[in-house]
Amino acid sequence: MTITLLVITIWVFSTCLHEFGHAITAYMAGDKTVKDKGYLTLNPMVYFHSTTTLVIPLFVLLIGGIPLPGAAVYINHNKIKSRLWLSLVSFAGPLFTFFVLCLLAVAINILPAFKEALAGTDSFVTIYSTIAFLIYLHIFVFILNLLPLPPLDGYGIIEPWLPKNVQRKIREHSNLGFALLFVLFFVVKDFARFMTFLSANLTVLLGADWKAVQYANVQFEQSSMYLVGALVIAWIIKGRFQSPTEKGDALMKKQNYAEALEQYKLAKEKSSQDTRIDLCIATCLLSLGRSNEAYLYLDNILKVEPGDVKAIGLKAACLSEEGRYQEASLLLEGIEEKQEENIEALAFPYVVKASSQLELGNPELALDAVEKALLIEPQDPNSLQLKAHCLSALGRYDKALAVLDAMARTKQGLQRACLLKGLLLISIDRKEEGLVEIKKILSPKKEDRDDDIRNLKKIFGERAEELLKEGKETEAQRLKDAAREIASGEALS
Repeated sequence: MTITLLVITIWVFSTCLHEFGHAITAYMAGDKTVKDKGYLTLNPMVYFHSTTTLVIPLFVLLIGGIPLPGAAVYINHNKIKSRLWLSLVSFAGPLFTFFVLCLLAVAINILPAFKEALAGTDSFVTIYSTIAFLIYLHIFVFILNLLPLPPLDGYGIIEPWLPKNVQRKIREHSNLGFALLFVLFFVVKDFARFMTFLSANLTVLLGADWKAVQYANVQFEQSSMYLVGALVIAWIIKGRFQSPTEKGDALMKKQNYAEALEQYKLAKEKSSQDTRIDLCIATCLLSLGRSNEAYLYLDNILKVEPGDVKAIGLKAACLSEEGRYQEASLLLEGIEEKQEENIEALAFPYVVKASSQLELGNPELALDAVEKALLIEPQDPNSLQLKAHCLSALGRYDKALAVLDAMARTKQGLQRACLLKGLLLISIDRKEEGLVEIKKILSPKKEDRDDDIRNLKKIFGERAEELLKEGKETEAQRLKDAAREIASGEALS
């Protein structure tokens, strides 16, 4: 048990140093938010991440590996000065790991000089075996982490130099990185053998006795379950002492905007200079229909960073929410020039621009903007919905229906796509096909059918009003007639 405790203690320190390397380099490279987030520290609780610190070690234990905890640090890549600095931020973590490895190598070579002083006790064997095992682990992880696979640092080093379209494609499938690692280690046996062989030989080359590594490994494996238990306890403690920002992020993911807003305001009191918190507060306010309050926070960001694309896009969304479409469109003019590195940030502003242009009666301009958004996020259901509206406004109904079919194949777009497709088909005098789509979204429970019909009647009415504004009286009348049939129960029987 002593060896396990020593290994974990030193490993946690080394892991914190690794993440600190990322953070301090990012700070020097222009991301000052890492200081407000508390990352310029060696406090392990700051870097605790449920996936890397708990889930992955548990998985590794179940498949017979060494369940060592990891960590994570969040860098705002938009604030990094250049591609070179982005590479250095990723490289800094492995570099700090290498420094620890060098210290361990020095320790293993000078430790025998103290063997006589520790004679007659188990202390020498314990300390020597621990250091030898840690050298092996650090070499293994150092090599592994430099593999050019997302989300490893090796990929982070080369990513800034890849073409933008390649970066986007890889990010879309970044979750497959761990799956590929699993395949490499547990399917491609030669890869696992090579990694073990290389790490073992380098360990011996640095002066460690391989028998000591094996001894420590056996001792460590016998205590693995206790380690996982400690990680679970740490995770529970971490949850109870989460920072307001972390609580806000979790609530935001669940779309609990009111509660998230309160947490972000608490975080703002502690980190008044963190513009990310300003952005989160503004997002919550907009989502709660309080766009007039969001401007203060967005202007705070734009005073510090006039070219912040996310803040510009969100401010345009606030203007659009208030019906100030022309102002929103003007604000977004030339936005492409303000974001050269992280083109992904342009997706939302393009959607806002498309919405504004559509409201201004410029469907061609709106279509051009939403096409740009879809180049960045091809599967975004909101963008696909907007594209279908643009095509419908231009009378390109077959293309609009094809886009809605694509939207239905996305994770979150099926229900909306069926509804929109039904509305469109009915409006263009294909009522029977449209009703088939509408029936797909009805609840299978009869007791819920009345609520469904009331909602449909309202939606049909709203869409009919929109068509009337576009001068499409015939299409609007078809929807009104269908709404009456749905309300009477005839159409959906």
